[in-house]
Amino acid sequence: MRAKACRALGRLGADEAATELVTALQDRIPFVRATAAIGLGMIGDVDAADDLVAQARDDRFSAAQSAARTLARIDPARAHVEAKRPGAGPHLVEASDLLAVQGG
Repeated sequence: MRAKACRALGRLGADEAATELVTALQDRIPFVRATAAIGLGMIGDVDAADDLVAQARDDRFSAAQSAARTLARIDPARAHVEAKRPGAGPHLVEASDLLAVQGG
């Protein structure tokens, strides 16, 4: 149910939903965290970049991958910078590589 709420908030695209989605990045269920990251990407909330970087570095596979891809979508320059930092993790590197292939 919480994952569906995250997706719905992202579809609404309201800036006010971003706060709830950032909070959902801390949910105990990895799928909810992944969906919250996707929702932030739908909104395009650049202010969530720090939270997305933290999730992309430290979270489980699907949540980390969703956060890295969302960061690449909403702030490509930051994704490239974060991918080059020590301890970036595979998901940030992958997202940066995908951007490079796509010309971003």
